[in-house]
Amino acid sequence: MSDRSGPHVRIQKNAPKIYMDVMIALLPCCVAAVYCYGLRALILLLWGPLLHILTDHFFARFVRREQVYLDLSGGVSGLILVLLLPPTVSVWAVSAGILFSSVIVKQFFGGVGCNLFNPAFAGRAFMAIAFAGTTETLVQPLTGIFRWNTLFFGPGEMISVAPETSGWLEILSGIYPGAMGLTGILFAVAGAVYLTIRGILRLQAPLAYFGTIVTGYWVFFLKDASINGLLSLIATSGIIFCAAFAFGDFTTIPSSATGRVVFGIGTGVLAMILISCGHTILAVVSPVLLMNGVTPLLEFYIRPRVFAKGNWYSRKGLPDSIATIPKGETEVRT
Repeated sequence: MSDRSGPHVRIQKNAPKIYMDVMIALLPCCVAAVYCYGLRALILLLWGPLLHILTDHFFARFVRREQVYLDLSGGVSGLILVLLLPPTVSVWAVSAGILFSSVIVKQFFGGVGCNLFNPAFAGRAFMAIAFAGTTETLVQPLTGIFRWNTLFFGPGEMISVAPETSGWLEILSGIYPGAMGLTGILFAVAGAVYLTIRGILRLQAPLAYFGTIVTGYWVFFLKDASINGLLSLIATSGIIFCAAFAFGDFTTIPSSATGRVVFGIGTGVLAMILISCGHTILAVVSPVLLMNGVTPLLEFYIRPRVFAKGNWYSRKGLPDSIATIPKGETEVRT
């Protein structure tokens, strides 16, 4: 029995263990990317997390003068950012996106746990603007695209391949043109299931997101809507990857169940608006970032139930905000 004010620690996990679980969940997508795109994908998947971790550590240690420990958050952000990119992107472009993600999005706000926006998704949006040509180039998997000159400077010519021409076998296995981590929905689903079992991914936001996507599809594509078209949209647009790895970020989404539902609905509505205007990666990335900006408002206006407001806490001279207890939980004071 506790006589201390909440919240109380209810789990035995710490930050490194949580981020390690996320990296394990990303492993199937990474293996599929290396299988489809070979050594080039492997180099990018190693370079992105490494640079992100080193940048986080350097900035925190020598700029903010903080004693930091290895929490693997930079590794998670680096992996997600690289998986959101096509394999044709150059190392220099990836490095620019990683530096923007680490320094501007995370460290300028105070470091891990203080950032307003999802670092990986913000870095991908930055690269879509700064490197519009190379980040939209798609190639056919299993074609041996690795060359040293393209690794550092990108492809010399634009390659136009339509992912919609792929069959369902290719779509399910991930062997079709697209971003390295967004193809192969089975691998993203496996990661989502693992995160759910580990208690990291809470299902309110993903379910609200999927429900809004399904409803919005029949609204925005009423004339040409079909079950096959809906399944193709979900499988090839990166929606599942977004639901698995963007909605599991504790920092940038609401903490309350109701807030997460509102977050998922808002993200789904914005995604369908952008998808109806053009089927690009920004239709998945931008809604997440826009709703990240709304998260502080959702946290302020959608609060858990308050007990003993103006009574026990006011007598103790404590603020009312610490009297919040999540719905369904009780706390006994003596």
